[in-house]
Amino acid sequence: MKTIKQTHRHTILKAARVVKTIPFSKATIKLQAISAVSHSTINKVSEVFNIANTTLKFWIRTFEKSGIEGLESKVKNPKKPKLDQAQKEQVRSWIEIDPNITMKKLKFMIMKNFNVEISLVGIWKNVQKMDFSHITARSVHHKQDKEKLEEFKKNSNRNKRQESQ
Repeated sequence: MKTIKQTHRHTILKAARVVKTIPFSKATIKLQAISAVSHSTINKVSEVFNIANTTLKFWIRTFEKSGIEGLESKVKNPKKPKLDQAQKEQVRSWIEIDPNITMKKLKFMIMKNFNVEISLVGIWKNVQKMDFSHITARSVHHKQDKEKLEEFKKNSNRNKRQESQ
């Protein structure tokens, strides 16, 4: 009975050559694992790369059938965006009108105007893609004395004004 190493020797050696010619990606890691089989056993390579033997064997067969394209990661089920381009433009106009709008308010307005349920993270990602930044309130410690804080702000503003004069 032939081993994987004997059966796919040509493929394993080809992987060693190809890995040197492409930029680093997940596929290069797979190619490195495949090419390492030429110098070691499947068990050792699987242990070093922290993968199952069956995974490594699958990579070898995939590379043999489809080449480097077979090893590239593929998006399995890409989600369709919840907002179309016109709706995104409307959200952009809301942000431009009120730059201090909160994510919660945007979520409410999207639900009210477009009848689309979208998470805060989803809104945040859309806002980032529009090249806007998310402004958050400063955190307040539960033991913080509000009166002392206001006094500090007043004093620090006075000191800044005096220094600038």
